[in-house]
Amino acid sequence: MKRRAWISEFTLVLTLVFCWAWMPARGAKAHRKPLLSTSANHYQAPWISAPQTDSTSMLWFLRTYKQVGRPRKAYVSVASTGKTQLLVNGMNVSRSLFEPNRNYRDTSVVNIVYDVTPFLGRNRNTISLWYCPSMPHVGRRQVAVNYWGENADGTPFAFRSDESWACRRANRGLLALENEWQDGSDKATPWQVNHADTIPWRSATPFVHSLPAPPATPSRFIPTPRIAKVFSPSYVDVHGDTLTYVFPHHFQGIVRITFRGTRSGENVYINGFHYICNGTTDEQAFCKFNISNTFKVIIHGDKHFRFTHIQNVEALEVKVGLYAIFPF
Repeated sequence: MKRRAWISEFTLVLTLVFCWAWMPARGAKAHRKPLLSTSANHYQAPWISAPQTDSTSMLWFLRTYKQVGRPRKAYVSVASTGKTQLLVNGMNVSRSLFEPNRNYRDTSVVNIVYDVTPFLGRNRNTISLWYCPSMPHVGRRQVAVNYWGENADGTPFAFRSDESWACRRANRGLLALENEWQDGSDKATPWQVNHADTIPWRSATPFVHSLPAPPATPSRFIPTPRIAKVFSPSYVDVHGDTLTYVFPHHFQGIVRITFRGTRSGENVYINGFHYICNGTTDEQAFCKFNISNTFKVIIHGDKHFRFTHIQNVEALEVKVGLYAIFPF
């Protein structure tokens, strides 16, 4: 009996000690889980899409949030079936060309979370997205966005994409054979922070899908393309108003052309890429979401095009990798 009583008393003491050790001290705040783990995987945002779009449209999405002071910390998760570029207050958050690096026809859902704290401002923060489908097709699951964090006073906040987001067709779109067109005469820039009435914004359309988006993956674990090297062509052949630029070697990346002296509405064709000029000084044409293997580039245009319009031709060699540190 004494032995049983001793065991019971010893068990009671251990229980009390265990409970005391795990109780918060008087006046202390309860332990809070990190915002990244509590919100990224459990707070599901509805999909949003443009109310009217075609199968080749690239889209702009935009939302400005009014907040008191500058948030202490904040995160944005973007789920998409295509390629996206996230900007906060007009700044490219990842410093990559786009996310994720997809193969043609890949429409799987990828959910990426970004730490946007370094890009936040006081009282107003604008989140904008550039969306490109991975191939020409019409889909309602375009983007789903969460924005959450901790206010200046320490209170939590959380927002998600809905019909309050503005959207419109971008000044670019897809062409056949994994190419693009770009309308440099579109007056909507800088669209990333622009709610002006001169831009025909429309309300995004929410869409609830039966399957939730997968858990968000931190951006540092997502392979993305970045510009690794810039170089010039070796020589150029000129035949009338058609120019062929040949580079020193094959490369994977983008060709960027600088024009001067064009007419607004002038059409130029660059290896199948279609550019519509705006007529301003030193305008640039390049593919934004399509990376190709290139050795030479052929440039020609409509009746207004002259080879003297070309001021510079550059090869932007791209490397795909994991980038955990910002290059600044």
